[in-house]
Amino acid sequence: QICQGGSTTMSLTSNSPSFAIMPGNINSANPTLSPSVTTTYTIWSPSQFASCAASTVVTVVVNPLPNIAIAPSSPTACSGGGLTLTATGALTYSWSIGANSSSIVTLAGSAPCYSVSGSNASGCTNTAVFCPNILAAPQLSIAGSNSMCLGSSVTLTASGAATYTWNTLPLIISPTINLLPMSMQVT
Repeated sequence: QICQGGSTTMSLTSNSPSFAIMPGNINSANPTLSPSVTTTYTIWSPSQFASCAASTVVTVVVNPLPNIAIAPSSPTACSGGGLTLTATGALTYSWSIGANSSSIVTLAGSAPCYSVSGSNASGCTNTAVFCPNILAAPQLSIAGSNSMCLGSSVTLTASGAATYTWNTLPLIISPTINLLPMSMQVT
């Protein structure tokens, strides 16, 4: 048995030094056979045309490769954020980062691409690769006065991102925020 895309080398012995192998019309005592589908070969010695020819039949079974796929938790991820990758299509897995489970959790951007090899019940292996779209973290800046007087207000404006959420009560979802100073009493 071989895996799809593989080959096997036979070692033939006979009283005659010559062989004929069909299909393929191969003339070798050590033929390398690489069929794409399961194939039955007839081996003749010395040849199928000899009056004293002997023959035997050998079947080379071609097992399919597993169809490996990688499903990400998201097709895009922020640099440094968590990313879960799940492999399917095989019985056992081996990831490029050293894990041997069907799913891994990694930090986006820790590698440009992730590959996994998977084996099926026949022992045939195949590989899949996933390269996530890593989004760069926004470079935020805040413009506005860093001082204010009691009774006046100050406006702060954020830039560098698509959306903004100010950590206030209640939350303000806007690139700008108006701040009013509060009086404090210390006793």
